[in-house]
Amino acid sequence: MKILFLYSYFKPEKTSGAHFAEDFRRALADAGHTMYVYAPTPTRGVSDEVRREYSKNRKIETELDGKLHIWRFSLFQEGKGTVGRALRYAVLELQLLWFGLRAPKVDLLWSGSTPPINGLMATLLKKIRRIPYVYVVQDLFPDSLVSSGIARRGSLLWKIGNRVSNITYRNAEHVLTISDSMKDALIARGVPSDKITVAYNWIDSESTHPVPREENPLFDELSLPRDGFYVTYAGNLGNSQNVGLLVECAKQFTEYPDVRFVIFGNGSEKDALERQIKESGLSNVYLFPMQPLERVPQVYSLGDMSVVLCKAGAGGGAFPSKAASIMACGTAIVTSFDEDSDLCRIVREHDVGLCAAPEDADALAQALRTGYTDRERCRRFGKNGRELAKTFFSKEHGTRARLSVLERCVEN
Repeated sequence: MKILFLYSYFKPEKTSGAHFAEDFRRALADAGHTMYVYAPTPTRGVSDEVRREYSKNRKIETELDGKLHIWRFSLFQEGKGTVGRALRYAVLELQLLWFGLRAPKVDLLWSGSTPPINGLMATLLKKIRRIPYVYVVQDLFPDSLVSSGIARRGSLLWKIGNRVSNITYRNAEHVLTISDSMKDALIARGVPSDKITVAYNWIDSESTHPVPREENPLFDELSLPRDGFYVTYAGNLGNSQNVGLLVECAKQFTEYPDVRFVIFGNGSEKDALERQIKESGLSNVYLFPMQPLERVPQVYSLGDMSVVLCKAGAGGGAFPSKAASIMACGTAIVTSFDEDSDLCRIVREHDVGLCAAPEDADALAQALRTGYTDRERCRRFGKNGRELAKTFFSKEHGTRARLSVLERCVEN
């Protein structure tokens, strides 16, 4: 089988789901399949020097014993503003369409939901080149426009987004989603149930594992004392993540000198978050850049509890992949997430943490106080999460489920 990947971001860029794509490509290569990748020169999370090097070096890259072929093309650097990012996405889609039309003959196109207009480009390639495509839904569109504050439900932009999604789902050979709640939402939109497969994002519990505090180098590198109670957040600092809520929560812990809040991340709201921390005069909140993927065990092992945040209605019923990483590191989870999400259901059913209502700083603070005052319960959450990560969220299960979808689509 020959598969075409048209990426918005590709290594060495640092994105939240990069390791899933890497693991899946390796599984495809191990199964004997050939992959063709087209992607822009890297911009997100890389230095100017790295970007210049990729811009100068235009040769075709070959990896995975010749099973993976990568073409890079030039594209201007990503900005922080919504308008600038939207413009870049529009130009990117035109370029990907151009390269998709010129790509070698393939059996299938693998299309992701970032940006959401990817589905239109995939549909055009299907019509012109007769390439069926699998559409991978990580975020529900246009709901994501509402949750990020870009558009109101029922607005013209929302209606356009809804139309784009309907075209995408109708033309996709198969739709792969990452949670049962998301599947239910797609069925409610008219997508046939037998056209949808749920495959949770996975975690490599061998490489992502607990790091004892006394052995964790981050404490020394970031000048953090090893004693005390740590609450961590790691990930995108965007509008929908609402990380400012954690800063508001930290105000309620100024009377606890041994409680510290550590935030790792980059994103469009980083500057605003820095201002909020400074204006609040808080000495118990620390903000650091996003760490490389290989340091995930150290990042999530740093905390006694790790927070997964999202604005109300912005989660799309999903199970964020970072939750599995937190569990694999043996750290208790605290969610500020939609109550009807798979995340909250799994956290409660498997006793791996506590759930608080989204956008409620008091509820989040109360959950954190529970972990702070009952350390034995907090440790039990972490232990249960570690066991769940090794079974339910295994890499082998996740890659096999995705591979099975591709093979069924080609056979049909």
